[in-house]
Amino acid sequence: MTEAYVYDAVRTPRGKGKKDGSLHQIAPVDLLKNVLVALRDRNSLDTSQVDDVVLGCVTPVGEQGADIARTAVLYADWDESVPGVTQSRFCASGLESVNLAAMKVKSGEEQLVVAGGVESMSRWPMGSDGGAMVMDPRVNAKMDFVPQGIGADLIASLLLLAEAKGVLADVLRLGAGLDALVDGRDRLLQLLGLFPALGDTRGIAQLLCSVVRIQLLLEAEKH
Repeated sequence: MTEAYVYDAVRTPRGKGKKDGSLHQIAPVDLLKNVLVALRDRNSLDTSQVDDVVLGCVTPVGEQGADIARTAVLYADWDESVPGVTQSRFCASGLESVNLAAMKVKSGEEQLVVAGGVESMSRWPMGSDGGAMVMDPRVNAKMDFVPQGIGADLIASLLLLAEAKGVLADVLRLGAGLDALVDGRDRLLQLLGLFPALGDTRGIAQLLCSVVRIQLLLEAEKH
């Protein structure tokens, strides 16, 4: 099997994916154009030798739609014979493009492939492309779909609560002394500082109860 090698890597600056992010005035096709032009110029690349341009894009709509890979190839004045394909594997879209390019080369089907990704969340926020998983109640109910950010908060809350229960169990063990109580209280207070960022009011309430319980034990231990 043919080996696949990475010859060069180019990227644009990054900015926050907000409507006032540092790159919000730059269209995604221009981001791609700059990368393709730099790749061509610094390698003295004969673009007619490129077999394919594979790009990942999570939200391929609007300015990012209509196969932005092929659009960018022509916009960057690459040879018009160079094809382009855009695919989405959500947050792994760019990585998947590199994997696909490597597979194309290793299979012997193609020799020279450009791969990467593009996303301007300042101009096209996550979810702009809709999709059955979020817009069709039947599909949503079947999948028990939860948005990624909320899912991450829920998982973090469960992990923090599990850790808090472990701390509480430690300090409530028979014979736990003053030092163990103080240490347990301080550990719970550290965990408590993480919960406001998650917006988990139930988790905060449970953790506060644990802190109060240990504080009462501390007061009893002192007397």
